[in-house]
Amino acid sequence: MDRNTYRFVGVSRNPAGQLAVRYANDAGRAGVLRRNGHSDIMFLEAEQAERVEELMDMLMDYVEVNERLDLLDVVREEAGRVGFAV
Repeated sequence: MDRNTYRFVGVSRNPAGQLAVRYANDAGRAGVLRRNGHSDIMFLEAEQAERVEELMDMLMDYVEVNERLDLLDVVREEAGRVGFAV
């Protein structure tokens, strides 16, 4: 289990076309990803630093409320990895 805390959670598509969940502590992470060839970059910001589980809960809510079916598979996979029953 990841005990680190982060302020941001989101997704990006790497240059090979794979979509992945990303965690960050700085809004500048999106720029770093962009410079490294990532696309479809989207981050949500938490009010304070949170553990991965809380951030994944926030991301899952975002996907559901906004009907982001394009993100559903990668978010479910990451949720399972961090211990959610999906």
